[in-house]
Amino acid sequence: MKLQMVFTKERRLAVLAALGTFLVMLVATLTDRVFEPGYQPWSLVVVPIVPLVLAIALARFRWPLRVAVQAVVGLALVAFVIERHHGDLPGDFIGGLRHGASSIFGTRWPAPTDTRAVALIAFAVVLAAVLVVELAVSGKFSSGILLPPGVLLALVALSAARAGMPPPRFLVLFTLACLAILRLASLTRHELPHHAKGSAQDVERRSVLTMAIVGMTAVSVGILPALLAGAISNNDRFDPRDRIRSHEQVEDELSPLSRVDIWKQADPAREMFRTSSTVTRRWRLTTLNRYDGRSWMPPADYQIAGTRIQAPDPRGSDVETIDVTWGELDIRWLPSIDRTLSIDRRVKVDPGLGGYLVSDVPASKDIYRVMAQPVVAPDQAQLKGTFAGQDLSGLVNGVKIPQSIIDLASNTVASAQTDYERADALKNLLLNKYLLDSKAPSGHSLGGLELFLENSKAGRAEQFVAAYGLLAAAVGLPVRIAVGFNTVAAPDGLGTVAMSSGATAWPEVELVGFGWVPLNVVPDEKPDTAGLGNRVVNQAPVEAGQPPPTTASPPPTTVDPKTKSSIASNATGTVPSGAKKVIAGFVFLLLALATYVAVVLRMKTGRRRRRLEDPDLERRATGAFRTSVDTLIDLGGRAPVTKTDRELVAVGAQVLPHQPDALKHLAAIATQVVYDGPEPDEQIGSDAWDKVDAFETDARTGISRWRWFRARVSLRSLRRGLPD
Repeated sequence: MKLQMVFTKERRLAVLAALGTFLVMLVATLTDRVFEPGYQPWSLVVVPIVPLVLAIALARFRWPLRVAVQAVVGLALVAFVIERHHGDLPGDFIGGLRHGASSIFGTRWPAPTDTRAVALIAFAVVLAAVLVVELAVSGKFSSGILLPPGVLLALVALSAARAGMPPPRFLVLFTLACLAILRLASLTRHELPHHAKGSAQDVERRSVLTMAIVGMTAVSVGILPALLAGAISNNDRFDPRDRIRSHEQVEDELSPLSRVDIWKQADPAREMFRTSSTVTRRWRLTTLNRYDGRSWMPPADYQIAGTRIQAPDPRGSDVETIDVTWGELDIRWLPSIDRTLSIDRRVKVDPGLGGYLVSDVPASKDIYRVMAQPVVAPDQAQLKGTFAGQDLSGLVNGVKIPQSIIDLASNTVASAQTDYERADALKNLLLNKYLLDSKAPSGHSLGGLELFLENSKAGRAEQFVAAYGLLAAAVGLPVRIAVGFNTVAAPDGLGTVAMSSGATAWPEVELVGFGWVPLNVVPDEKPDTAGLGNRVVNQAPVEAGQPPPTTASPPPTTVDPKTKSSIASNATGTVPSGAKKVIAGFVFLLLALATYVAVVLRMKTGRRRRRLEDPDLERRATGAFRTSVDTLIDLGGRAPVTKTDRELVAVGAQVLPHQPDALKHLAAIATQVVYDGPEPDEQIGSDAWDKVDAFETDARTGISRWRWFRARVSLRSLRRGLPD
């Protein structure tokens, strides 16, 4: 009753509108689950405040005027959101209503941060906010203000169905706000007098009963799931995209990385595709992020993307529109450049936006249009100090990186401080320590790469790029291999052309703030290195577990490689790597044991000194006896705290059958200083510690040195000794 007397009906309606607006703002915070990482929902979170302020300010006016003002301001708020996301007006304003739903549900998930999709969500948020405040201030449908936030929540949940359960704090806040709204709605329905009687009391009683039922329901469906959210592992929910999405796993017979050499060796060179751009640049076909021990392969899952791929980067350069004419390229990936924004045909994309796949290989002279935003490669000064994104291991089918490659990568990056420095160190290793040999055998199986990195140190560009992928994965860097073409000016002067001889591949490492950064890891070929890569042997099956057999001619004097390695080691005075590991392990074990002994002795010595130098004579004398009991415990005895000093002496007799008399005297001294009336003097403390020295000397003579050493370094007395 106090609540209704303090708040007038107008104030209650205002609070009701504020709570409804809070619900809409709360749901708006979940819109970041709809779009790709980097989207910020704060503009949508703020806009519901404006309809609330307008509704309170215009509460005394008739509803047609309020609705008209809210409609005009609502459209302005949608335009504000579009502008904040760097959209075009009025194009994206109208496009949001016409194509916003298809931009969300007809594409991959999470949806690209497309301005039209954001505009549609903004329309929904603004509409929900306007409906909430109008239902509240009208005073007639106050309980109905839960409907707009509920519908908005369902829309966001449907759009972000793969995001799983909302955060527990959201569920708790949403439930509590709903309870408060229902309570206020019941109070605003009737103006109860100060001394309510009769039917008014019945109304209040029914209100309390209704709130109890609603509260129990809210707790069961809201707060309890929030508290148990961490224990719920199955977050599968209905996703309408499943009805139109066609997941496709690309399993070509030949890896695109292996095709690079085939394309380059075509004689005469073939025209793969032509572009209307006059700028010569590197075009990407696809990226490979899985390695099965035989070859680098494309991602396992492609999703329908629609024509709009992603939104432009506001920090980037101007967007280019380029027409691409298909030539003799015999692969289903559409060439693209840098940050591809849209392609004028339905494609499927991988989660990393590295390749755009079509159902069938386009016909010769087929033309498609690409909108792209050229990206200026960052320099080393910008990349210095950056760290990598999440490490996503691309090893499949149980493949493990050989320990020799892990050791090589770890030693190479040992002095690096950041992930970029690690990536750069691995690049410099290949550029400076290995030779490019175009006549080396092709292939990039695990056995071949291990031989390339350890023995021949000369190989094709294919091996350089594939080996970098393994080295980067060995030190936890997120890496993928890109395959594409370098374009040159067209002979007729119209645009640029990609010839088969321009096929290329390069690795990319994901760095925070810069995305996938390409790296050049292939050195220039020197004339005198041709044929060195013949030492790279044919590719052996990975499952065989043995290095592939060599096809190179044996030298005149054949020596077993292991024997040769041993001879070289003895001749140069070096230690084989296996022996180094054994020696290092032995030294580490000795250091660990020495550290353990030093720490235990230090702890026992400190406790002994603390008892010996205690200014309290009683504690000094009893500390002497406890120190001797600690020796018994270290030798294997037990000293329960419930036993008296004389009983502990009897326990000691079981551990040391030749028990010296010094322990009996120590027990007598400890009992005397505790239970006798006179204060102990300095002489009693000195006598007690003299007895400790005598006890330890006599104890050592009756046992072996090894047993005494084990007692000295034992932890038993530190864990089970008598408390001071």
